[in-house]
Amino acid sequence: METMSPAPLHLCLVTYRFPPQAGGGVIRPLKFAKFLSREGIRVTVLTVADPSLRGEDSSLTRDVPADVRVHRVRERGALAAIGRARRVAARPAGPLDRLRVAARWWLHQWTVPDAQAGFIASAERAASRSPVADADVVLATGGPWSSFVAGARIARKLGAPLVLDYRDPWTTAPAGWPYHPGARARRLNPGIERRLLQTASAVTLAHESLVDLLSSKLGIADLSRKCHWIPNGYDPEDFEGLAAEPSDRFVLTYVGSLYGGRTLRPIVEAIETLHREDPTVAAGIGLRIVGPEGPRFLAEIGSSPIADRIEAVGHEPHHRALIRLLSSTINVLTEIEYAGANLHTAGKVYEYLRAGRPILAVTGEGVTGDLIRKCGAGWVVAPSDPRAIRDTIARAFSDWRDGRPLPAPDPEEVRRYDRSISVARLASVLRSVWRG
Repeated sequence: METMSPAPLHLCLVTYRFPPQAGGGVIRPLKFAKFLSREGIRVTVLTVADPSLRGEDSSLTRDVPADVRVHRVRERGALAAIGRARRVAARPAGPLDRLRVAARWWLHQWTVPDAQAGFIASAERAASRSPVADADVVLATGGPWSSFVAGARIARKLGAPLVLDYRDPWTTAPAGWPYHPGARARRLNPGIERRLLQTASAVTLAHESLVDLLSSKLGIADLSRKCHWIPNGYDPEDFEGLAAEPSDRFVLTYVGSLYGGRTLRPIVEAIETLHREDPTVAAGIGLRIVGPEGPRFLAEIGSSPIADRIEAVGHEPHHRALIRLLSSTINVLTEIEYAGANLHTAGKVYEYLRAGRPILAVTGEGVTGDLIRKCGAGWVVAPSDPRAIRDTIARAFSDWRDGRPLPAPDPEEVRRYDRSISVARLASVLRSVWRG
């Protein structure tokens, strides 16, 4: 008699951030869906249909497996409507747009847990309909933290285990972290986060240091026993078929957003110092910025004596950004500035490592610097030490000009951050909470 194989685990992945949205927050849930599907897990993604957050990269949709269902719901409410209107409004801003900004600010003061709260009710309603209704486990990834609230409500409605995935800290973020909830959310969110963590069957985190941060600041006993470190990483398939574009220029490349104290000013100031002290060297150094804020940053420093050596290409599709990393002489990494040691590693760090080019990390002491050193990938310099940044760039240029080797990440160390490996660990976590 033929025996029937057991049905695969069905996962509902609740995420506000998903292609065709662009940006670093999109990549983790996208790769979860891709590699969990290969682990034999049936994945249904529950996401937003028309996000109020800006930015789009439709090329990322090609990475969504054919067997992964994506169910999109509309983000409701006045805040969402204003966000969409601002996204398409003509520039320069007129009186109507200024009114929208004021209305958004006022509404934001009362919205809990964040400005994307209009996603929650729509996502919860979807839980009673196919294809979400028979999910075995709910995995919610944040931020925005409305995904956590929506995931908890869906899990409760389905009677399914809840797994919370932290890409960043929420209410436990250190001073200076770019987290800006409204007044009501600042008061209520710590209690909401504490209750969600107590309810969750498991917690996964992109940054290992967040476990201690959550435990100490929220006062949850034995939280660490259900926490699992699932680091970000790189997808080797993203690099297949890509080749560096030949160049005879010494180019520093930065890929990503600039916000929350994450700035390229220390790099620009270091090259400006070189320009004053040794114009011949500085004339051979170029800076390329790939990301949505690049043109704005270039406009801000338009009077700089090295402005003509800075190229701001704006947003590019993910594969083009990877080609930029492969083609660069040195890739520049700059971290968010906040109080205390660095405990957060940007997701793009692992793609920087996989690109195999030297990395100049402008960051304080902490996990990012430790990772760069462990991989032998380049130089770690504090943003508060402009002379050290200047000297590092000058020495690297001299070595490059004279044909001496530059640092290169250790491939064996880098291979540990292959996304297929970390997502296989996530699959084990999901199966463990499913079986109880």
